[in-house]
Amino acid sequence: MRRTLFTAATGLVATAAALTVLDAGTAAAFQPVSDPDFGATGVWLNPGETAAVANSPIPNLIDAAVPPQGHVIWLADGSTIPADENGIFASDAQIIGEAAAHPGGTVGLFLLDPSNPYTPGGQVGIVQDW
Repeated sequence: MRRTLFTAATGLVATAAALTVLDAGTAAAFQPVSDPDFGATGVWLNPGETAAVANSPIPNLIDAAVPPQGHVIWLADGSTIPADENGIFASDAQIIGEAAAHPGGTVGLFLLDPSNPYTPGGQVGIVQDW
C-alpha cells in the first residue's frame, strides 16, 4: 500500500510539474505545501492546473489506490457535493471537477500521515477552494 501511495504521489507531483511547464505563461504555478503539524505534504494547484487534473486520469488513480476511509476531504462553502456526518458521497473526480467548474476554483492535493491525530487514518487529502 505504501509503495502504491508513494507511486501515486510521485506521479501527482510529476504531473503537476508537467502542467506547470505547459502552463508557463501563467503567473501562478502549482505550489508545493508541507505542514508537519497536520502531517500533510502536497501541492496547491492554480485554476488551470485544477481543470487539467480534473480532466485527467489522476483522480481515478487516487480513488483506486486509496480506500474511501483513507480520504480526508474539505469542501468549499457552497459545494453541492452530497455529504453528511457519515462522509462525503462523491469520487475524487467529482470533487476536483466541482472546484474546476467554479471561476477561480482550485484544489490542494496532499499526502497525509495516517498516524497524525488531526487526520487519523487519512492517507490523501483534497481541499477545495473558490
